Amino acid sequence: MQEFILRSWSLVKLGTTAAQKKLFFNLRKLKRRLGVAEDGDLRADQLRYIADSLEVKEDDVVEMNGRLRGDISLNVPLSVETEGDEWQDRLVDPSPDPESLLLEAADRERKKAALTDAIAALSPRERSIIEARYLDEPHKTLDSLAGKFGISRERIRQIEQRALQRIKAKVCAGLADPNLATIH
Repeated sequence: MQEFILRSWSLVKLGTTAAQKKLFFNLRKLKRRLGVAEDGDLRADQLRYIADSLEVKEDDVVEMNGRLRGDISLNVPLSVETEGDEWQDRLVDPSPDPESLLLEAADRERKKAALTDAIAALSPRERSIIEARYLDEPHKTLDSLAGKFGISRERIRQIEQRALQRIKAKVCAGLADPNLATIH
Protein backbone atom coordinates (compact mmCIF):
# COMPACT_ATOMS: atom_id res chain seq x y z
CA MET A 1 0.00 0.00 0.00
CA GLN A 2 2.86 2.40 0.85
CA GLU A 3 4.47 1.68 -2.47
CA PHE A 4 1.25 2.58 -4.33
CA ILE A 5 0.93 5.83 -2.38
CA LEU A 6 4.55 6.79 -3.08
CA ARG A 7 4.18 6.02 -6.80
CA SER A 8 0.86 7.80 -7.28
CA TRP A 9 1.19 10.72 -4.88
CA SER A 10 1.71 14.13 -6.42
CA LEU A 11 1.63 17.72 -5.21
CA VAL A 12 -0.16 18.74 -8.38
CA LYS A 13 -3.65 17.35 -8.65
CA LEU A 14 -4.53 16.95 -12.27
CA GLY A 15 -8.10 17.61 -13.19
CA THR A 16 -10.43 14.71 -13.58
CA THR A 17 -12.54 16.17 -16.37
CA ALA A 18 -11.40 17.12 -19.85
CA ALA A 19 -12.08 20.80 -19.10
CA GLN A 20 -9.91 20.69 -15.97
CA LYS A 21 -7.08 18.98 -17.85
CA LYS A 22 -7.35 21.60 -20.60
CA LEU A 23 -7.19 24.30 -17.91
CA PHE A 24 -4.14 22.71 -16.30
CA PHE A 25 -2.18 22.53 -19.54
CA ASN A 26 -3.20 25.92 -20.98
CA LEU A 27 -3.39 28.23 -17.95
CA ARG A 28 0.28 29.26 -17.98
CA LYS A 29 0.17 29.93 -21.73
CA LEU A 30 -2.89 32.19 -21.39
CA LYS A 31 -1.38 33.99 -18.38
CA ARG A 32 1.77 34.71 -20.43
CA ARG A 33 -0.36 35.99 -23.32
CA LEU A 34 -2.15 38.34 -20.88
CA GLY A 35 1.17 39.47 -19.38
CA VAL A 36 0.35 38.19 -15.90
CA ALA A 37 3.27 37.34 -13.60
CA GLU A 38 3.66 33.60 -13.01
CA ASP A 39 2.93 33.85 -9.31
CA GLY A 40 0.51 36.79 -9.49
CA ASP A 41 -3.19 36.80 -8.79
CA LEU A 42 -5.59 37.29 -11.64
CA ARG A 43 -7.77 40.37 -11.93
CA ALA A 44 -11.50 39.86 -12.49
CA ASP A 45 -11.31 40.65 -16.22
CA GLN A 46 -8.35 38.30 -16.74
CA LEU A 47 -10.15 35.60 -14.78
CA ARG A 48 -13.26 35.97 -16.95
CA TYR A 49 -11.19 35.89 -20.15
CA ILE A 50 -9.38 32.67 -19.16
CA ALA A 51 -12.58 30.99 -17.95
CA ASP A 52 -14.40 31.90 -21.19
CA SER A 53 -11.46 30.86 -23.39
CA LEU A 54 -11.14 27.44 -21.78
CA GLU A 55 -14.87 26.97 -21.10
CA VAL A 56 -14.49 26.41 -17.36
CA LYS A 57 -15.84 28.09 -14.24
CA GLU A 58 -13.96 31.06 -12.77
CA ASP A 59 -13.68 29.19 -9.45
CA ASP A 60 -11.82 26.40 -11.26
CA VAL A 61 -9.39 28.92 -12.74
CA VAL A 62 -8.70 30.45 -9.31
CA GLU A 63 -8.16 27.00 -7.77
CA MET A 64 -5.88 25.79 -10.55
CA ASN A 65 -3.90 29.05 -10.48
CA GLY A 66 -3.31 28.54 -6.77
CA ARG A 67 -2.15 24.96 -7.33
CA LEU A 68 0.22 25.95 -10.12
CA ARG A 69 1.70 28.69 -8.00
CA GLY A 70 2.73 26.14 -5.42
CA ASP A 71 3.78 26.92 -1.90
CA ILE A 72 4.67 30.48 -1.02
CA SER A 73 6.39 31.86 2.01
CA LEU A 74 4.32 33.54 4.69
CA ASN A 75 6.93 36.31 4.72
CA VAL A 76 6.11 37.37 1.15
CA PRO A 77 4.63 40.88 0.99
CA LEU A 78 0.90 41.02 0.33
CA SER A 79 1.46 43.25 -2.66
CA VAL A 80 4.12 45.44 -4.18
CA GLU A 81 2.33 48.63 -3.05
CA THR A 82 2.01 47.71 0.64
CA GLU A 83 5.48 47.70 2.09
CA GLY A 84 5.79 45.75 5.33
CA ASP A 85 2.46 43.86 5.25
CA GLU A 86 3.10 40.13 4.91
CA TRP A 87 0.80 37.13 4.47
CA GLN A 88 1.56 35.99 8.00
CA ASP A 89 0.02 39.22 9.32
CA ARG A 90 -3.36 38.02 8.03
CA LEU A 91 -3.23 34.68 9.88
CA VAL A 92 -5.48 34.41 12.91
CA ASP A 93 -4.82 32.03 15.77
CA PRO A 94 -8.21 30.67 16.86
CA SER A 95 -6.96 29.46 20.23
CA PRO A 96 -7.47 31.72 23.24
CA ASP A 97 -4.53 33.78 24.40
CA PRO A 98 -2.73 32.82 27.65
CA GLU A 99 -4.26 35.74 29.53
CA SER A 100 -7.80 34.56 28.70
CA LEU A 101 -6.93 31.00 29.71
CA LEU A 102 -5.57 32.21 33.02
CA LEU A 103 -8.63 34.37 33.69
CA GLU A 104 -10.97 31.46 32.84
CA ALA A 105 -9.06 29.12 35.16
CA ALA A 106 -9.15 31.69 37.98
CA ASP A 107 -12.88 32.21 37.41
CA ARG A 108 -13.52 28.44 37.52
CA GLU A 109 -11.57 28.17 40.78
CA ARG A 110 -13.50 31.08 42.26
CA LYS A 111 -16.84 29.49 41.33
CA LYS A 112 -15.72 26.12 42.64
CA ALA A 113 -14.66 27.67 45.97
CA ALA A 114 -17.97 29.52 46.27
CA LEU A 115 -19.93 26.31 45.59
CA THR A 116 -17.83 24.31 48.05
CA ASP A 117 -18.39 26.96 50.74
CA ALA A 118 -22.13 27.00 50.00
CA ILE A 119 -22.46 23.21 50.30
CA ALA A 120 -20.37 23.22 53.48
CA ALA A 121 -22.78 25.75 55.03
CA LEU A 122 -25.73 23.32 54.70
CA SER A 123 -26.93 21.17 57.57
CA PRO A 124 -25.76 17.53 57.45
CA ARG A 125 -29.23 16.36 56.36
CA GLU A 126 -29.49 18.99 53.60
CA ARG A 127 -25.96 18.21 52.39
CA SER A 128 -26.72 14.49 52.34
CA ILE A 129 -29.92 15.03 50.31
CA ILE A 130 -28.20 17.37 47.80
CA GLU A 131 -25.25 14.99 47.39
CA ALA A 132 -27.58 12.00 46.91
CA ARG A 133 -29.83 13.83 44.43
CA TYR A 134 -27.14 15.61 42.34
CA LEU A 135 -23.63 14.34 43.06
CA ASP A 136 -23.99 10.58 43.56
CA GLU A 137 -24.08 8.15 40.66
CA PRO A 138 -26.73 6.98 40.12
CA HIS A 139 -28.85 9.81 41.47
CA LYS A 140 -31.12 8.80 44.35
CA THR A 141 -34.89 9.16 44.05
CA LEU A 142 -37.13 11.06 46.44
CA ASP A 143 -38.67 7.71 47.50
CA SER A 144 -35.32 6.12 48.38
CA LEU A 145 -34.28 9.18 50.41
CA ALA A 146 -37.67 9.27 52.16
CA GLY A 147 -37.09 5.70 53.33
CA LYS A 148 -33.53 6.49 54.45
CA PHE A 149 -34.54 9.54 56.53
CA GLY A 150 -37.92 8.20 57.66
CA ILE A 151 -39.86 11.19 56.32
CA SER A 152 -42.24 11.71 53.43
CA ARG A 153 -41.19 12.10 49.85
CA GLU A 154 -42.72 15.60 49.78
CA ARG A 155 -40.67 16.62 52.82
CA ILE A 156 -37.46 15.47 51.04
CA ARG A 157 -38.46 17.62 48.03
CA GLN A 158 -39.05 20.63 50.30
CA ILE A 159 -35.68 20.19 52.05
CA GLU A 160 -33.99 19.84 48.65
CA GLN A 161 -35.62 23.02 47.31
CA ARG A 162 -34.72 25.00 50.43
CA ALA A 163 -31.12 23.72 50.27
CA LEU A 164 -30.84 24.67 46.58
CA GLN A 165 -32.10 28.19 47.37
CA ARG A 166 -29.54 28.51 50.18
CA ILE A 167 -26.76 27.26 47.87
CA LYS A 168 -27.77 29.74 45.16
CA ALA A 169 -27.86 32.66 47.61
CA LYS A 170 -24.52 31.69 49.18
CA VAL A 171 -22.82 31.22 45.78
CA CYS A 172 -24.13 34.57 44.51
CA ALA A 173 -22.94 36.28 47.70
CA GLY A 174 -19.58 34.50 47.46
CA LEU A 175 -19.02 35.53 43.86
CA ALA A 176 -19.92 39.12 44.70
CA ASP A 177 -17.43 39.12 47.61
CA PRO A 178 -14.20 40.80 46.44
CA ASN A 179 -12.19 38.79 49.00
CA LEU A 180 -12.97 35.63 46.99
CA ALA A 181 -11.75 37.27 43.79
CA THR A 182 -8.22 36.11 44.46
CA ILE A 183 -7.25 32.47 44.72
CA HIS A 184 -5.68 31.44 48.01
